[in-house]
Amino acid sequence: MAGTQRLIRRRGVIARALPVVFLSIAATVAADTAEDSAAVDQRPVYNRQIDRFGTLVKGSGGIESWHRVNTSRELDTDFSFYIAPRKTGEASLPFIRVDVGYQDVDTGGHALDYRLEFGYGPFAFQARDTRFDVPGSADEHDFVQMHALYRMSCAALVEIDLGLGVLTVDRPEHREAFSLTLPILVHPSDHYGFEFRPAWSKVSGERVTDYDLNLLLGARYVSLRVGYRWVESVSDTYNGPQIGVAVRW
Repeated sequence: MAGTQRLIRRRGVIARALPVVFLSIAATVAADTAEDSAAVDQRPVYNRQIDRFGTLVKGSGGIESWHRVNTSRELDTDFSFYIAPRKTGEASLPFIRVDVGYQDVDTGGHALDYRLEFGYGPFAFQARDTRFDVPGSADEHDFVQMHALYRMSCAALVEIDLGLGVLTVDRPEHREAFSLTLPILVHPSDHYGFEFRPAWSKVSGERVTDYDLNLLLGARYVSLRVGYRWVESVSDTYNGPQIGVAVRW
């Protein structure tokens, strides 16, 4: 009888102790986790997210672009993308590229378009001059775009650029404003590809959009460019099909 009572008392002690032990272990684990998290990064969540985005842009874009044109350097990135060395003359990451085009404006008239891009790896500069000849107007309308580009490409298939610069509108009056561009180049082969070059600006409080979509056909060093361009503002519209040639090295 006494043995039975002692067994009951022991079971009672164990039953009361188990929750205490469990809570102690859980508290210790939680404290260690919080301590580790605090040691890693104590900044607000949005600051950490901005840094992660920046690391992604650098790690999955600009660094790969650098190594594609400078394969003698070792790859220093935490990302596991395949890095394809750039071939001379291919569409992505050109050292120099010249585009010349002609556009038939839907509302009447035409436009002559010239674009120059030069750079090395992720860093480049582009200048574009488009002259719209509008019927009934004594002057041509000039759109001059200049952008510094940050080019991201890990293989010949895709290139995505971030560009900041200025848009200058000449004739009948000179106006200029900040401009943003986000070119996207998709070239599954040296013989064909697609390019979309949007740009946004706001000149004298008036929003200006420029969407340029093209199919490129040809070879590594030269391509025929066929597409459509939409250039619109509140007061002017210059939309229409276009044809041209792109030469690159």
